[in-house]
Amino acid sequence: RPYYGEGSKTLAYEICEQLGWKLPDQIVIPIASGSQLTKIDKGFQELIKLGLVEDRPYKIFGAQAEGC
Repeated sequence: RPYYGEGSKTLAYEICEQLGWKLPDQIVIPIASGSQLTKIDKGFQELIKLGLVEDRPYKIFGAQAEGC
């Protein structure tokens, strides 16, 4: 799955686009291994680096269903 990480970053792009090109204050990500959480953060960092969103604090929380 060489492009899995790149695909997961697009969730960050979609979130910012839906918020009018702003970072969320906080988001909750469903996790298993945590890979998706780290890739979404990487997507936010890329948008900041490109100047497409303002660099400001945000929080990402990971949640896993009980019994998983």
